[in-house]
Amino acid sequence: MSKKIIQTLLEKITGLSDKAIVPSLMEKTFQNRMSAVNIKDTDEYAIYLSTHQEEIDELIELLAITETWFFRNEASFEFLKNHVQSLADITNDNKKLRILSIPCSTGEEPYSIVMTLLNMGIKNFHLDAVDISERVIRRAGTGIYLQGAFRGNMIENHRHFFKKHNDYYKVLTSVKSNVHFRKGNILDEKLLKNSPAYDIIFCRNLLIYFSDPAKHQALKNIDQALGSKGILFLGHAEHEALRNSGFEWIAPPRAFVCRRKTISKIPADTYKNINMDKKLNLNNNSPPDIPARSQVQAKPRLIDNLSKPLKNIPLVQKEKNLLKTAILLADRGSLDEAFKKCNEYLNKNPADVHAHFLMGMIYQSVENYQESEKFLNKTIYLAPDHCDAMEQLALIAEHRGESAKSKQLRQRIRRILERKEKH
Repeated sequence: MSKKIIQTLLEKITGLSDKAIVPSLMEKTFQNRMSAVNIKDTDEYAIYLSTHQEEIDELIELLAITETWFFRNEASFEFLKNHVQSLADITNDNKKLRILSIPCSTGEEPYSIVMTLLNMGIKNFHLDAVDISERVIRRAGTGIYLQGAFRGNMIENHRHFFKKHNDYYKVLTSVKSNVHFRKGNILDEKLLKNSPAYDIIFCRNLLIYFSDPAKHQALKNIDQALGSKGILFLGHAEHEALRNSGFEWIAPPRAFVCRRKTISKIPADTYKNINMDKKLNLNNNSPPDIPARSQVQAKPRLIDNLSKPLKNIPLVQKEKNLLKTAILLADRGSLDEAFKKCNEYLNKNPADVHAHFLMGMIYQSVENYQESEKFLNKTIYLAPDHCDAMEQLALIAEHRGESAKSKQLRQRIRRILERKEKH
């Protein structure tokens, strides 16, 4: 019971759902901290924790999820570049482009944003980078990174922003000076309340770890901080978090950008350089040619979005675990392994809704929209009320110029949601 009380307290403060942290990590963290403060009983530790803010901070530091890398999901930064180019306001010297990165983790994301803007010749901007972890903020401020912070050809394409040392890279001062790091909690209503509105907010791969109340509060705070025509970048597994939030997704799907539902459409030029028809040489036996990412400490929660009734499916436990493994691999970016697992699962369970949706999302993540559509359409065939699949199809259709098809899909989603609300 005491451990549950501790988990509840942490969830209230950090937003992290107890389902989002690997149990063994949680247990090890508790034991380490109890030993550090010379407490052996969990009841006593729960009382100690409730009266010592510094101990709560220690737990937060140990449980912080810092997995990231420079230019993570390059499509988001391509969209950022095109969007900034389309904004007339930035040509006005009196109007600074305001950007927020929260959580900023160890700094790779905000520095990537700065590099994108500097490469464009944009200098009139202000970028705040916020994280709940003091240690993470200090590490980000050093601008020092090992090879693991880079993927693909990133370092070759942006070498002019780094100084190479023996076994690490250091971000140049011209980049570092444009990022304003500070500690803060996205669930704190006062954190962004008095700040001028932001034109762009990055809040990627955080909501998937949050409890439902925390998601609601985080989006509420973001909504208050975002300008009237601002855009919000989220992570690839955070579609469910936007349900009934007042935000809507905008294309291209792989950029994972949203806006308030009440504002006019973002200029079409934003999408001019993004290839919606990219074809990859994928078939049912070949995985996407993408390097696997490092394993994260937390358990991603795309599984919650894909399958409410998963536990009721009449499958042997081994096959259930195969699909769950595929979902977790996809969530952390190991798309090649996720593809193999999901394909293996589909060969044994060809009518499984969740597996078809996952395959659609995997293909979408590598910009093979033709194959993605096939699996998303099969998802809807198997589950006519699958709103997430319809939303993805609507986004793809909208930015291929198929406005009638997109409108039809969104109307269908609306009818389904209205019907569910009545029941």
